[in-house]
Amino acid sequence: MAEKRTTAMLGYWHDFFPSRFSIADLFHFILDKGQVTLAGVFIQEAGVGQQFIALLVLCGMGVLLLKKQTRMFGCIAWSVFLGCIVLSLLHIYPLGGGRTDLFLFPIIILSLGALLHAGVIACKKTWCHVLLTGLLGVALFAASGNIYASYPDVDDAQLVRELVRVAEPDDGVLVYPHANWAVGYYAPWNAVIQRTEYYAHGFAMLPQRNDTMVFPGGAAEIPYTAIPDTLLPSLGYYLSHPHKRIFLIVLYGRQDIIDLLTKILQTSGYRLSRQKLGKNGSLHLFERAEKAK
Repeated sequence: MAEKRTTAMLGYWHDFFPSRFSIADLFHFILDKGQVTLAGVFIQEAGVGQQFIALLVLCGMGVLLLKKQTRMFGCIAWSVFLGCIVLSLLHIYPLGGGRTDLFLFPIIILSLGALLHAGVIACKKTWCHVLLTGLLGVALFAASGNIYASYPDVDDAQLVRELVRVAEPDDGVLVYPHANWAVGYYAPWNAVIQRTEYYAHGFAMLPQRNDTMVFPGGAAEIPYTAIPDTLLPSLGYYLSHPHKRIFLIVLYGRQDIIDLLTKILQTSGYRLSRQKLGKNGSLHLFERAEKAK
């Protein structure tokens, strides 16, 4: 993981690395992000419920150390959790980042199971078993109301398929940086995976379609937050070969960059004729303005 670090990755996950220069900040970071990590499999929203689940997980990890049969696994569980904190301190592993916490979810679930098992064993009466099981069911049902996966609600595929449907072979296509993966995956065009340091995961997908450019730079060689002086040259060669129509597909875009792109295209003789807005992006059609006779 240390070898895969890039400036973009460190910047993207900046809030999930603790400060190396303040003991107080480190303590608060561990309390905050540690709580998010331990409870994230059940509750993503901060609050008393999240604190309660995190406490139960810690108790379960403690229970694992009490018996000889589970002590080895308990040591592994604590080693992994504490190891993630150390790796976060070294700016290698983002703690509390949601997706990055998935590696700890099996340990968290098994720790809660160990705590429940210890409670059942400690209670000799049947009604206690029923009560504990019922309380666990109620707790999980209440927690499930806070579990939300955003990916099923995105409409990336629909925007890309709309682009493929309406774009003619001679039309130009500009792909906003964060849309390159969706276009590469959903569009029927061949795509080349290229390594780049300007994305947190280190690669970009470049559609191999004529008159198509992943903005900016054609190969994501400059950051998408580039200043106007960088944007203009990156589009200069592309716009020097006029198209009757140019499509701009945007996913997870910054409005100021979109506005700047629109201004550049309008200055180059194109007008925005229509656009389709989605939940996380948009598809814009620019047509070459007819010159007055």
